[in-house]
Amino acid sequence: MQEHSIYIVEIRFAPQAKIIDKRGEVAAALQSTLFDRWNIDSNKIDFSSTENKRVRASFTYKNLGFRSQSPNTKDFFVIESKNFIEKAWSQIPTTFVTRIGLRSTLYSGSEDTFEELFDKLNGKFLKTSSTELEKFGDLIDVGFNLNFKKDDIRINSGIGPMRREQAMEF
Repeated sequence: MQEHSIYIVEIRFAPQAKIIDKRGEVAAALQSTLFDRWNIDSNKIDFSSTENKRVRASFTYKNLGFRSQSPNTKDFFVIESKNFIEKAWSQIPTTFVTRIGLRSTLYSGSEDTFEELFDKLNGKFLKTSSTELEKFGDLIDVGFNLNFKKDDIRINSGIGPMRREQAMEF
C-alpha cells in the first residue's frame, strides 16, 4: 500500500505593518540549511529548499506557515516546523495570536477496490435503507465529516474512499 501525507501548520497573529519594512531582515534571519532559497514579494516571504522540494514555509505581516509532504515524515515535520516557528517567533513584534491551525492529510492505498471501500464505509456509517436512498437517485460517493469542539479547540476531520485520479487532484 502506498501512502502519501501532507502536514501544514499556520499561525495567525494581529497584522504588523512593521514587518513589511523588515522583509529583507526577516528573510535573512529565517534562511537556514533547510531553507536556502527565499522569494520576497509585496506582502509575503516564501522559503524553499534546493535539496528538499517537498517542504515550504512562508512569513507575512499577519501569519506564518510551514508545509511538508511525503516522502518527508511526520517526525521531520514536527522537528523542522518547530525550528522554523522558533526562529520566526523572534521576528513577530506581538504576542497576540489569533489562530493556530494544524492540518494533516493522509492518502493511503488499499488492496480493496473503490467499490468495496465505498460499500464498507457506507455500511458502517450510513444507516439509511437502499429503498430510502433510491428516492434520491444512485448513491455514487460517500464520505463523512466528523467535527469536534472542546473549549477553544476545534478538530475537523473527514474520511472517505477516493479513486486515484481524484486523490491526485488534491
